Amino acid sequence: MYPTIFIFGKEIFLYDILVGIGTFAGAAALLAALFFGGLLNKKTAAAYALSIVLSLPFAPLLRRIAEAESVSEFICGSGSHFMGMVFAFYFIFPKVYKKIVKQYPDEGMKGISAFYFCTQHFFSRLGCYSLGCCFGRPYNGVFAVTFPYGTNPYMHYGEEIPIFPTQLFEAFSMIIVLALTAFLLCKKRKYSHLAFIIGFSAVIFISECFMYRYDFVRTVLGLSLPQICALILIICSIAKMRGKDPNRCKTEIFNG
Repeated sequence: MYPTIFIFGKEIFLYDILVGIGTFAGAAALLAALFFGGLLNKKTAAAYALSIVLSLPFAPLLRRIAEAESVSEFICGSGSHFMGMVFAFYFIFPKVYKKIVKQYPDEGMKGISAFYFCTQHFFSRLGCYSLGCCFGRPYNGVFAVTFPYGTNPYMHYGEEIPIFPTQLFEAFSMIIVLALTAFLLCKKRKYSHLAFIIGFSAVIFISECFMYRYDFVRTVLGLSLPQICALILIICSIAKMRGKDPNRCKTEIFNG
């Protein structure tokens, strides 16, 4: 837990470094997956790049909708939640891909997005761990972590107490989700994108259950907005898969 490091005499938040590493590593993993899958060309690369750029603003937007207490905070506030970007990308990518490639992406093409999102989120959550943000509730079970004096959890709880490792839970769960998605892609299974969306969304939903929730955070029926987004993606993915003709699963393409 080292919030900052010194580089050439300048103090830099480790969170910012890890988020930057995650972005570049995620992009590299995505391009490698497209290349080794024989799918890398100008059109597919452009479709992914444009979709990611268009989805970026939804990460801070989700955080501000959930937490902003004033108009000025909504406009100028900081922070983001990666679920917002994944949620937006789910609906944006098929539209952008259709415009550029002139057909909707199949399950394999959409499933490759896991290489970017899982890699990026892995490093982002390690950054959160180093900074002490997005911390968990008091917890005495296995893998409990204790943040030292001066960190966000200590300042809130007023003492060093064991809490649920929400950041590490999400980070290392991304490895499992990505491994499962990659396995299904290698086996040419049609459920690779479904596995990624359900796996990623389930991890976010569970983590939010154990994450400390400030009083000003907006909820609906006890659920946080990231949890609601996760449920929507799970429902949409299952509904679309159940609506497909099983005899045409390998060739049928659909919107979203």
